[in-house]
Amino acid sequence: MDFSCFGYHPDLESRLTFQEKWVLANGRFGISLLGSGQEDLALRFAGGAKGIDRFATAPWEQGVLDVPLLEPAIGALECVLHHHQMVGTHGLFIGRIVATRGGNGNPLVNFQGALRALPQG
Repeated sequence: MDFSCFGYHPDLESRLTFQEKWVLANGRFGISLLGSGQEDLALRFAGGAKGIDRFATAPWEQGVLDVPLLEPAIGALECVLHHHQMVGTHGLFIGRIVATRGGNGNPLVNFQGALRALPQG
């Protein structure tokens, strides 16, 4: 199973975030899956909180791949970087999922510019 994430600006060398540089250098990344009621946390990590250390203000733990995962997340994926390429003005990171953590709750998604909870079913 593959999973993709992250986007960035066309001037790759000077515009990569710390997190993107870390993924490219270390070849692994974690994805925390947030749920209903965690909209503020989702916005903080989606770029809505500029100039702060996002992990300093949220409880987190190290995953089995030594990647940070948000503790309150309803699930998590840990991936080994399989491929990276530029697609237009964005970077595409494709990872092979090697570890998962499940939980309970309604998943939160960004659909048509708004955060929405999906019903369990």
